[in-house]
Amino acid sequence: YTFLLWASITPMILSSIRLRTNLHSSVRGAGLGAAICPRRRGHRSSHAVSSTTRAVVRMAAQDKLFRTNPRIILGSKSQIRRELLQELGDKHGFSYSVMTADIDEKAIRLARSEDLVLALAHAKAKAIREKLSREEADRKPDPTDFPTILITCDQVVDHCGKILEKPESREEARENLLSYSTAPARTVASVVCSNLDTGYTCEGVDCSEVYFNQIPDPTLEKLLDDAITYQVAGGLCIESSLVAPLVKSLAGSMDSVQGLPKELVKRLLLEAYNSGNA
Repeated sequence: YTFLLWASITPMILSSIRLRTNLHSSVRGAGLGAAICPRRRGHRSSHAVSSTTRAVVRMAAQDKLFRTNPRIILGSKSQIRRELLQELGDKHGFSYSVMTADIDEKAIRLARSEDLVLALAHAKAKAIREKLSREEADRKPDPTDFPTILITCDQVVDHCGKILEKPESREEARENLLSYSTAPARTVASVVCSNLDTGYTCEGVDCSEVYFNQIPDPTLEKLLDDAITYQVAGGLCIESSLVAPLVKSLAGSMDSVQGLPKELVKRLLLEAYNSGNA
């Protein structure tokens, strides 16, 4: 009987040993051996988990742009700028509200595209500051308030030295669009960040170049029928499903071409924020 009993349980013991060996090998092969199979006596798996958690927390803290949460206002009507700033806010842990300046942009004329976009961004900032002053005239100042930072932007397309703004007619849009296959369209985007509590203002300009293939006539007519063509500088809406296939190459960044260069915005936001948090 003893022999028969030993013979019956031996395969079960060997199977258990093989199972544990395979489990150990597969776990270590997956890079989890330190957590489930500690190498040192007294080492607990919870230590490995807590170290990983601390690393994630540190990464999250590094990704957060501000020590406190400033009130950020985007002074723009542009939907694409709002979406781009939302992406930046989601990544770096801040939110924002929107105001519009409603200025007469045609009243400001300068020869250099870089000078023009900066002047327009500053004019928008001035108009919004005045609007805020009227709206908040009766509000008592609160010393615990976080700083208010205003972002204003502008953009033009510079094509062979000619400044192209939002086309005002079908013929103007046609002329702009056809010209892009002869020479690259240079987008010039400005960003102005104003700390409304300290009065500090910083600015920057970012440029990109877009090279286009020839626009087929049917595509050109569809673009001329599209309302978005008349709402963007030079009629150049690069994110459009009609325009994107025509792009041969891009020297610069897509967000800059779209009107909100995110790296420039991030740098200027920090500079404006730190002007009141030294």
